[in-house]
Amino acid sequence: MRIITALLLASVCVVIYLVYSYIPIQNYPSPLNFLSSDRPLILSHRGSRLLNPENTILAFKNSLWIGADVIETDVRITKDKKLVIFHDDAVDRVTNGKGLVKNLTFDEIRSLDAGYWFTHDNGVSYPFRGKGIQVPTIEEVYQNFPDTFINIEIKDDDVLAAELLHNEIMKRDGWYKKIVVGGRFCKALNKFRKLSKKAGVLIPTSACEPEVIHFLTHCTFHTHRAWFGWIKPYEPSAFQVPVESGPFRLDTSSLISCVRELNKKIHYWVVNNPNEMKRLVEVGADALITDRPDLAVEVFRSMGLMKKLSDAEIAEKEGKKSEFYIPVLDFKEVHTCISFTCRLFEVIGPKALFWSILFLLITTPILLKNLCSRRNKNNSSKNNSNNNNNNNKQVAKGKKKSKKDQ
Repeated sequence: MRIITALLLASVCVVIYLVYSYIPIQNYPSPLNFLSSDRPLILSHRGSRLLNPENTILAFKNSLWIGADVIETDVRITKDKKLVIFHDDAVDRVTNGKGLVKNLTFDEIRSLDAGYWFTHDNGVSYPFRGKGIQVPTIEEVYQNFPDTFINIEIKDDDVLAAELLHNEIMKRDGWYKKIVVGGRFCKALNKFRKLSKKAGVLIPTSACEPEVIHFLTHCTFHTHRAWFGWIKPYEPSAFQVPVESGPFRLDTSSLISCVRELNKKIHYWVVNNPNEMKRLVEVGADALITDRPDLAVEVFRSMGLMKKLSDAEIAEKEGKKSEFYIPVLDFKEVHTCISFTCRLFEVIGPKALFWSILFLLITTPILLKNLCSRRNKNNSSKNNSNNNNNNNKQVAKGKKKSKKDQ
């Protein structure tokens, strides 16, 4: 009887799985911005950080001159609760200053030389020192690039960063149509999404780190259609992920198929090798986030994704060229997790993570049941021993009483 019951339950589970795997996907409306492009896009990582001082107006201008489609940049909060365009938590690596961004005021950061440590020849020269290059503000980015698509990553795990960024975007008429907001911290991104809904506009966001792990796990077991189509619609508009995380590859055809089934986009970072650029485009990447937009443009033109310039167009373009440098050495950025879930995923993988959780869910009730039964047995044995002791005492009293009566 038990075997029949188990088989019936298994059959019901299989039927439910099959039904939910083929139901229509429920999606949030897709924003009409660069995410809906008909070809893969080039996002200049921090404005092409290997060609110019990163996250500066100069870097942004040069990346667009080279042919990048989108500027990718970052924001952080200063000590006096203002936003600056900056990647690291400290200013030491790229400026002539020292200290954490959150411990410096807006004016202190603006006084720093943002081109101080840039070198294209491994420290032989520093061509941008003393040239007045500042850490930019949101206002400067808007004034210089009002019609350019921009991908902004929130670097602070703080809802205030989301509030400040949302205010900066919304107070500039129609600018939200050119923006995608990302970040690895869910708290800030979820706050930004709530503010956008409250304002009645749809500013697209990419998935935060735990959301990516959640999606990967569902994709591994083909439950993404069931979960995101029926239980909880998937809110992010795009995945912006590394090519690999620990021993696991994130550029597989199965993962890209899962993303397509949800009508989302997938962007890979940081891709600086031409051969890898070509391979990722061929497997279905929607965008490449790169420090070398110059190489990406060459690859895209060789693949027929961007038109080749005529001699006249080249001459006109050369007249608008500004200063940038080709690096002697390129380096590969290694992905590091910031959340416990991601670290666990890197160590054991999605399948092992799933089976571990399932094992705990199955075994925990059994263990608790065994503990309870053991406790009940112990209590019953104690009660029996107490009853036996009482009986023995009563027998002993009866014998004493009988002796006295005799």
